[in-house]
Amino acid sequence: MITTESARVFVKAEEGSPPAGYEKASVRYYDKDGNVLIRFEGTKAWRCNNPGNMKHKNGGFAMRHGAIGKAMSMAVFPDLATGQAAFIARLKTNEFGILTIERFPEVWDYDNATSYRQMLCKITKLPLEKRIKDLSPDEFERFQKAIVQIEGWDEGWEEFYEKEYIAGVRKQGRLLVEYLIQGSDGQRWFSKDDAIALAEMGRLHVVVVHAKRGTYLRSEYHTKPLRDRVC
Repeated sequence: MITTESARVFVKAEEGSPPAGYEKASVRYYDKDGNVLIRFEGTKAWRCNNPGNMKHKNGGFAMRHGAIGKAMSMAVFPDLATGQAAFIARLKTNEFGILTIERFPEVWDYDNATSYRQMLCKITKLPLEKRIKDLSPDEFERFQKAIVQIEGWDEGWEEFYEKEYIAGVRKQGRLLVEYLIQGSDGQRWFSKDDAIALAEMGRLHVVVVHAKRGTYLRSEYHTKPLRDRVC
């Protein structure tokens, strides 16, 4: 279902594969316990809590203003309030403050500068020669809201999963073939392929290893090896 922003506190985010049946990359948010919120569909701005579609750069402005990861080359923020605050702060820097509304699109979105400029003019009805730092509070509000509108903010879908544990395993010879997964709703057995699929979605406390001989699961650092959890 379409949801509003979650009240959970997230400390890390990354790009993920689209869920089965969808095409757009998802964004995964992790809390301090490793639980994951997966956002998919909707616009990039919504998936990333990034209303201005600010680009990610290691050690860059977004990272210094609360971003917790990147996806699709965009900065990902833990919530909308943080993303909105970073976006406003960016527009108020000297780098952007000295730009006129006419010049702004060439810096913000060079590849689409002409159409961007036309939309800004149509939505804000502000003179193109006016500099951002000279906008009145009301004009600045219209300006930043126009950018959000142009960038696109359409909510999609999100699903929250508590990160689960592997409580036991079954072996066939030397191979691990089934995994007993412990969740908040009890324990259930999964095949190796299904367990790997869950792990690749960030939903298990294990490490996914891609090797020449195939993909397999390994226990997290400082935890009991999976082979020692035979039931």
